[in-house]
Amino acid sequence: MDTSFPIESIDGKPLIHLVGDLDTNESSQKLKEVIGSVETTNQTAFYTFDLSAVGIIDTGAIGTLLCLSQKCRSKGGLVCLKGANGYVKQLLQMLKLETFFAIEE
Repeated sequence: MDTSFPIESIDGKPLIHLVGDLDTNESSQKLKEVIGSVETTNQTAFYTFDLSAVGIIDTGAIGTLLCLSQKCRSKGGLVCLKGANGYVKQLLQMLKLETFFAIEE
């Protein structure tokens, strides 16, 4: 499945719209590449990921987001996950990831 990640800036902070199923090594690698490209231009340690168009997310993608969260928190920043629904929302709740991310509806 093709996965695209449109990026916009809100108040100088990146909002990355994740689209598709994040359940393969290829999609996790693309997520890493997008984060890497945003890191080169992001002047803050704050990121928001819109998960409203994600149907499935696997441990590889979650691990990538956790690494970014840890890096941002060490710089006084934050990673926000918003719009998760269905399976993705249940998984975030089950894994108690609100201790690592700000989670918004």
